[in-house]
Amino acid sequence: MPKVADFKISIIIPVFNTLPYITRALESCVNQSFTDIGIIVVDDCGSDGAIEIAKEFAQKDKRIKIVQNPRNMGLLYARFAGAKAAINLNQSDTKHYLLFLDSDDFISHDLCENLANIVSKNEVDMVSFAVFSQNMEGKFSLRHQEKSILLNQREYLALAQSVDFCPWHLCSKLIESQVYFKAFESLVGFEDWGLTFAEDALVYFAMLPSLKNVYISTESSSGYFYCLNLNSATNTKTYKSLERNLRDEARVLGVLQQILKETKNNDELRSFYQWAFRLLTHYHLQHLRTFYRLKYGKFSLRFILSVCLLYCRKEFVWRFYIF
Repeated sequence: MPKVADFKISIIIPVFNTLPYITRALESCVNQSFTDIGIIVVDDCGSDGAIEIAKEFAQKDKRIKIVQNPRNMGLLYARFAGAKAAINLNQSDTKHYLLFLDSDDFISHDLCENLANIVSKNEVDMVSFAVFSQNMEGKFSLRHQEKSILLNQREYLALAQSVDFCPWHLCSKLIESQVYFKAFESLVGFEDWGLTFAEDALVYFAMLPSLKNVYISTESSSGYFYCLNLNSATNTKTYKSLERNLRDEARVLGVLQQILKETKNNDELRSFYQWAFRLLTHYHLQHLRTFYRLKYGKFSLRFILSVCLLYCRKEFVWRFYIF
């Protein structure tokens, strides 16, 4: 077991209308084999009573602290508020690592122990670990698995562009707290954005300049379990939810454009941002196409013209802006 005095791990759990899942998420935290952890639950002002379950857990386990948002602020702010509370509770000079858990998902009982073993043996700013995704039949499968390796920034950026999945999901990362908070220095005004979609990508891109060493873990018996929740921001496909998600994606793309403009002295980082911009734009266009289909009808002339204009705009941005 690693020396607990060398570092601290805090799990940040934003809660918003996840009553059917919150007990499972919290049980996966309180039953960790590595017990010297903090558990910060952020109440993002839902209406289904999920936070009351968290308060019951907090009465039984002193490691759990409840943070109250002033109103529904969105996932980006809720995670930040939880991370800030975790740091304020740990007034020491030890390294502090953050692990983000969505309240409709859960983690394996030995995840924190495995991560603690890694950070006790390696000087790292971030650890990337396994994600198990749930399908429509309720079965979990390992989303990806690379070889365990310690990488510097240049090596990590090259690897991230070579995989067949989006590398920016924060819930599959253990992040050193100073690296996390440094990212928000370039996100001025984020408190008012209310982001609930694509917020992972935003923080990930802003963190990259501060990452010096990243550990890729292939431990396939433990990790993060991403559960299928058809009511989540990611999976809801109503007109209003798509409109909100498109707004959030547009905000993230705008910030990434600005970061790309300001990245001039790091060719590897700039190349990664260009690749990520292409990928995010591709996803954004797919979501816009779905939105227009709902708005105008699949076979309407307005839908066809809208899609044509979207792809013309994509070609213009890729050819004349990001290069």
